[in-house]
Amino acid sequence: MPESAKKMPKKSVPAMRQLYVQSRFERPEDAIGFWLWRAAHSYQRIFDQAMEPLGLTHLQFVMLAVCGWITGAQEKPASGATQRDIAEMALVHFAQVSAVLKTLEQKGLISQARDGKDARRRSIRLTAAGAKKLGEALPLAQQLQQTLFGTAEQQEEVRSRLRDLIAGWSQLEEQTSEE
Repeated sequence: MPESAKKMPKKSVPAMRQLYVQSRFERPEDAIGFWLWRAAHSYQRIFDQAMEPLGLTHLQFVMLAVCGWITGAQEKPASGATQRDIAEMALVHFAQVSAVLKTLEQKGLISQARDGKDARRRSIRLTAAGAKKLGEALPLAQQLQQTLFGTAEQQEEVRSRLRDLIAGWSQLEEQTSEE
């Protein structure tokens, strides 16, 4: 038994149970957040395992894919991506993006060049090795998506529901940040 559990007074156990009695949740499994947390972390663990042979984590793959999308396939091929671009597209905290980009740079998968006009701003691009690694990782990610979420039609249903949830949550975040 953990030391902290030994120190907990016996009166606290009924008090803790009372917290759940007073809520709508009698047990963790009754809360949607519990299942969302488990689903997100299970997905991340499965994805990490799939990317391990390539030397990538799920988050590193996301940063590579987003950077590749912004700079190569989509929006800013000439100027490169910024940390803010990547953070906003991936919905990842700026500090976490910074740490992951540093790791990707150390692995030789991205380059970061200072902007000539603003020394705080960096232009981020995939290196040739990064583009190659992304080319190896994308088919694995697509296969994993199909394995986990089914046919293209089933995947679109999941995507649509997740987009709706995130859009609603984004509005809620904006409302609470204004208060």
